[in-house]
Amino acid sequence: MKEFNNILFKTAILSMAIDGEIQPEEMKFFNKFSEDNIYFEDFNIEKYFKKVIEAIRYDSESFITSLTKEVNDSQLNKQFRLIIFDVIYAIIQSDNKIDDNEVFLLNKMFDIFDLDKENLLSRYPELNDAFGDQTTFELNTNVLQEVH
Repeated sequence: MKEFNNILFKTAILSMAIDGEIQPEEMKFFNKFSEDNIYFEDFNIEKYFKKVIEAIRYDSESFITSLTKEVNDSQLNKQFRLIIFDVIYAIIQSDNKIDDNEVFLLNKMFDIFDLDKENLLSRYPELNDAFGDQTTFELNTNVLQEVH
């Protein structure tokens, strides 16, 4: 369970920071989620939050690569992977807009978590508009160096 909690925490922070600015709505969702669930009860949230943000600012691509390796090396089953995706999506949706870096992250999560994209697009039909006809997605790392 600790492995799941750690991956969930990192991906939640990444999903808030991916567009370069942590919106108040995203922070509100994260705080409520943290209070309502046991997942982060063993974390020093403020300290770990700052550590993850600094890692993202320093080298976002390495952070995502490291997170990908952590997920691939984990024993997380599909249910846990779907929970993480649902939390990521809820955070991204909390400010009522999805920008290009958030689309990149969602697409990356399909791959990292080995999730059925078509199934999730039918579960979240509004994502069809965000993805459009795109088949390739790029991360704008410039905005991540100044996350605030």
